[in-house]
Amino acid sequence: MKKLILFVLILCATVTTYAQSIMYNNIYYNITSPTTVEVGQNAGFKGVAVIPSTVSYENVTYTVSRIGNNAFKCNDAITSIVIPKTVTSIGAGAFHFSSFLNSLSIDWDSPLAINEGLFSSCHYRATLYVPKGAKAAYNADPVWQKFGNIEEGVLPLT
Repeated sequence: MKKLILFVLILCATVTTYAQSIMYNNIYYNITSPTTVEVGQNAGFKGVAVIPSTVSYENVTYTVSRIGNNAFKCNDAITSIVIPKTVTSIGAGAFHFSSFLNSLSIDWDSPLAINEGLFSSCHYRATLYVPKGAKAAYNADPVWQKFGNIEEGVLPLT
């Protein structure tokens, strides 16, 4: 019985650790493993969101591997976002109704497979910045081609 109680306590402590939310450069992240985080819910974020490839918290460096479900949903104050190559998935509704998002800079050489409605409220007027040499691949992708303008290069942050 004592072993069972100890096992349950260890299991609960592990789950609690990974469910922890942290803030780094005014953006919320959820710890998802001992080495990774995802962008958490940031409905109140304003301006340009620059997602780094890593974040540090309590002397641990985590790789940003995902943008979580509903991360910037209904956020009318986010205007631009920069997403690093380390992000390999974007959750459902991450940018749903973020109608003032006017530019997105990504670092993937080939289009990431995403849900068709992910940018539904903003892609027709937003500019998508892709790595040099990748524009043709994004123009050919049925989801990413819906961005109003696709440019090669880096999002100008001035």
